[in-house]
Amino acid sequence: MVHPGLEAILFGTPAHICKTKIVCTLGPVSRSVEVIEELLRAGMSVARFNFSHGSHDYHQETLDNLKQAMANTNMLCAVMLDTKGPEIRTGFLKDGKPVKLVSGNEVTITTDYDAVGDESLIAVSYKKLAEDVRPGSHILCADGSIVLEVLSADPASGTVRAKCVNSAMLGERKNVNLPGVVVDLPTLTAKDEEDLQNWGIPNEIDAIAASFVRKPQDIDYIRKVLGPKGAGIHIISKIENQEGIANFDAILEKSDGIMVARGDLGMEIPTEKIFLAQKMMIQKCNIAGKPVITATQMLESMGKSPRPTRAEAADVANAVLDGTDCVMLSGETAAGDYPVKAVEVMNSICKEAEASIDYSTLFASILRQAPMPMSPLESLASSAVRTAHKVHASLIVVLTRKGETARLVAKYKPVVPILTVAVPMLTSDSLTWTCSGERPAQQCNFVRGLVRSPLTKRRPCALAAPSFQATSRRRTLCRHAWIPRPVTARRSGLFHLKSQSLPHLLSRSLPSLTSAAANTADSICFPTSVGRASSAPSAVPPILPAAELFGAGVCWRLPGEAPAGGNAAGGPLSLSHAPPCSPQPPPPALRGLGQLRRWADEAAGRCLRAAPCACRGVHPRR
Repeated sequence: MVHPGLEAILFGTPAHICKTKIVCTLGPVSRSVEVIEELLRAGMSVARFNFSHGSHDYHQETLDNLKQAMANTNMLCAVMLDTKGPEIRTGFLKDGKPVKLVSGNEVTITTDYDAVGDESLIAVSYKKLAEDVRPGSHILCADGSIVLEVLSADPASGTVRAKCVNSAMLGERKNVNLPGVVVDLPTLTAKDEEDLQNWGIPNEIDAIAASFVRKPQDIDYIRKVLGPKGAGIHIISKIENQEGIANFDAILEKSDGIMVARGDLGMEIPTEKIFLAQKMMIQKCNIAGKPVITATQMLESMGKSPRPTRAEAADVANAVLDGTDCVMLSGETAAGDYPVKAVEVMNSICKEAEASIDYSTLFASILRQAPMPMSPLESLASSAVRTAHKVHASLIVVLTRKGETARLVAKYKPVVPILTVAVPMLTSDSLTWTCSGERPAQQCNFVRGLVRSPLTKRRPCALAAPSFQATSRRRTLCRHAWIPRPVTARRSGLFHLKSQSLPHLLSRSLPSLTSAAANTADSICFPTSVGRASSAPSAVPPILPAAELFGAGVCWRLPGEAPAGGNAAGGPLSLSHAPPCSPQPPPPALRGLGQLRRWADEAAGRCLRAAPCACRGVHPRR
């Protein structure tokens, strides 16, 4: 960590872009189009839909409002479905009124959920309670406000005798936690499966926050429920109990990301050890290069106050310093009095914390813990970050199809923003063909450092790249930028674009993000795979002066390919000035893949005549 000087403390640090992502829960006070637009402008990157509350119709209306707000603001926002998950709750009470439990009094806990409770009887929904608890175990009710100590258990009758440790009021259907007990509950309830099958998959959500993940087999089961139609949905595992912490390494390996759910976790482990669990999980996620979300009570006081407490501000900043990718707001934005203000405050805190990080030391630390030998792709990603730091680059541009390349670059925490160009993949069948790329761009919103661009009115929401929409039947339209031939995967996991399309794409997606940086930037770093499928990627990414990037045009040439009238040049990627090529959008009536390819070849030929270079595009697989 870099210790700020007096001026930085008094007048602030020159942080212009917040790299840490903010997850906002949409609820009654924040589900209108107008409020969602304000949240997006304030810094919301991920919208959380809490399926513990609300019907499918309710959430569908909220999602429709979110899409409208994204179209109005030209900003991208990922959609995350938070499952209700398996839970244990107390039953109903006599006359429906809360009862007072007095410290030292004995109560009977029954697993007959139809029983009506009172001061001496409490019903719970967990059938195996009497089998799993032991004398001396603690049972926590109502978010830990009531503590019951087990005296004895009778599995035959399904009852437990317990003593009240403290005095408190108990209401109906309060949550129950069993610290240290391995509970036998399903990974997904019937409601969760219905939510995924009937709402999540049809709406093409970006991620699932899976509640109460306890073992790696839980992730396998969730993927089985999602099936082929939901294969592209990321699974964010919520760690909320001791069993989840004990199996964390195996859970992390299976998951696409982790959420540190400190609410329920704080009732499963001692309070004084929560910070250790948080730091451990964040560190392991950083080493694995997977996104991690820190959640619960980040700015809870802002539900009623326009300013956070000092402890809350420090909590958010320390989570950023620990290395979290996202910080999450729950009730603050779902039902609070100041939802937009909470996001603005969190955005400001994150930027200040990011400005105080010693990125050189952080990079060296992550590199030391990286697995050896590195994959060619990860070696290229780490080299890009090192090079960008050495040359004081103002931006790293990553071309990616599934987001893996961008996440690997972000893993090494560069000081500069990472512009992720989500390149579409063209696929077809006998009737229709589609152009994918929007979901990977949205899923990058979970990763720290992958910044989005405030795009122009001509283009709807995208993550620092044009938005490629699904194609309609019998024709293909990439509305906002044209790529003559779609990319195909190389063995290294990186992709090549047709040479003439890249300057056009960058010239339309970069300036809105980096117009200020372009005037002062020394260079911009492009990590790029080179050579053919059998070739290893270069260890040295190309460096492009910012003035050239924002100039009239740039032609790209791969190693070993001779330029027009010259010999092949060395280096990972060569650059030369050329008149700007202006590829035209595809005509609206193109039918069939063959017609599109012929049109693309003709258009590429026009670009070659305007800006001669010897680059070759990569043909899609037939």
